Amino acid sequence: YSVGNTGSLRVELRAKAPHHVNQEYPHKLKLKPVDGVEFETMTIARDSMSVEPMSIALRVPVKPSRAGQFKIQADFAFSLCTADRCLIEKRTLQVEIRAQ
Repeated sequence: YSVGNTGSLRVELRAKAPHHVNQEYPHKLKLKPVDGVEFETMTIARDSMSVEPMSIALRVPVKPSRAGQFKIQADFAFSLCTADRCLIEKRTLQVEIRAQ
């Protein structure tokens, strides 16, 4: 990543059979503030995601404002179903980036 330039992170969830993605759930990714990194939005909603029967994919634009290493964290709320029931999950995701 380059200081002052917008890059992106890709987040992807792939369901494993017998599970599939709940097509009606309002999937959401909520970013946590990071000193030195700007986000276009702190919440990425379902309408900004690619929601398929077996996967969810989204891009998170990130713009470092200074050089260094940064830990980006977000809470991802999603739902997977089987033929019998649906599970509602919330997981904290984390990745480190380096900006020059």
